[in-house]
Amino acid sequence: MVVAVVGEALIDLIQEADGRYRPTPGGAPANVAIALTRLGINTRFFGRLGNDRFGALVGENLRRNGVALDDCVQASEPTSVAVANRGQGGAAEYSFYINGTADWQWTDAELAALGKGARALHLGSLAAIMEPGASVIAEHVEKIFAAGKTLISFDLNLQPSLGVSREREHERVSRLVASAHIVKTSVGDLRWLYPDRLPGEVAEIWSRSRAVVLTRGGDGVSLYRPGVRPVDVPARPTTVVDTVAAGDTFVAALLYRLLSGVGKDPAALLRQGPTEWIEHLRFANAAASLACEWPGANPPMLSEVNRAFDGN
Repeated sequence: MVVAVVGEALIDLIQEADGRYRPTPGGAPANVAIALTRLGINTRFFGRLGNDRFGALVGENLRRNGVALDDCVQASEPTSVAVANRGQGGAAEYSFYINGTADWQWTDAELAALGKGARALHLGSLAAIMEPGASVIAEHVEKIFAAGKTLISFDLNLQPSLGVSREREHERVSRLVASAHIVKTSVGDLRWLYPDRLPGEVAEIWSRSRAVVLTRGGDGVSLYRPGVRPVDVPARPTTVVDTVAAGDTFVAALLYRLLSGVGKDPAALLRQGPTEWIEHLRFANAAASLACEWPGANPPMLSEVNRAFDGN
């Protein structure tokens, strides 16, 4: 089984307790790819790696974690940088240095193999926002979705600090939601994107033909699916050091469970019963909670998640 992930692989400058910043490989899609490999899934990463020491560091980190980089582009542009400060309760607050950097310069030819031979494709975060690459990714995702052979997972992971307009984000997000079988979003995403609606109301609308997972931080997650009532699953109690890569770990763990339990038809996941879905989400919550217990982007191994899940 192979999962493809497309998006950014950048450097997080993470604030240490003494106020200094430590460069650490990151980027939400790259984190998802590493989390998937640590759960035992063969993962192909489609990324544009920067032409500098940071780009080499990012590539080596992915390789060391077993992520296949055959589909990556060795770009001529520099590596993107995100500065992560710890906010209230350990939540990561980001500012970005990304103008003209490698991750957003996709061409159609560079993504020609996207999704081929993969059971699932995951996308989201900055690479799905930043042009000119975002439109190129969206066009390929629409074609893959229309073919009906690959499960598509989309994580909004919005970043209002980039200064993007809400109207433009409405259009972009709607396009990608329409081409996804699973949408992962957060209360914060939807409160910003639709300030005049309740997050659950938006999730319910989107779920008319797909599964929508709405994360609520320490309050757990809510699942919305076609034709059934929403299901709430509480978070696993944990001591939070920071939340870097927690959402990415959640996505990877959910994909691991879903792909382990359904056939090749992507729509089959929508037909699983509430008991199966609750167990999938409990497992994903356990994985995400472990990612919160140590600093930086460091998803847990499968054995660690299994122990936390069994003891939950």
